Amino acid sequence: MDSETRGSGFGVRGSGFGDGAPSLSGLAAEAEAALANSSCRSEIVRQLLATGHEHDRVSVAHILAQFPDSDCIDVLLSMAGGSPSEVQAAAAAALNRLVAAGCEDEAVVPVLKRLLSEGGRAVAGAIIAQLPSSDAETDT
Repeated sequence: MDSETRGSGFGVRGSGFGDGAPSLSGLAAEAEAALANSSCRSEIVRQLLATGHEHDRVSVAHILAQFPDSDCIDVLLSMAGGSPSEVQAAAAAALNRLVAAGCEDEAVVPVLKRLLSEGGRAVAGAIIAQLPSSDAETDT
């Protein structure tokens, strides 16, 4: 196994399906991250970020939302800082999920508020989709 794929049985190279297509390697890396320990997960995230592909960065946001670590807030805030995109929407959704789970990093809420007002429809939708449902809602 070469240095690009070490620590990740699936590797994280580009999918070869062209720009905009979901990265098969990114999706496989998400699955592998779910089964990995935190050290391997950190390596998977590092490798995905190194590809520079938007779909791999989306996978990073998904992994960090599900398995937060000590660096996840900084990484997600950085990813949320760009122009509106699928990456920004995924990072915003991940940040919102962490806040809903009790994350108390004071830098997160102002970023989410800014993204709601400036991030466009897709970003706002990604944030709203992560909001917990109201206990007051009832099925009739």
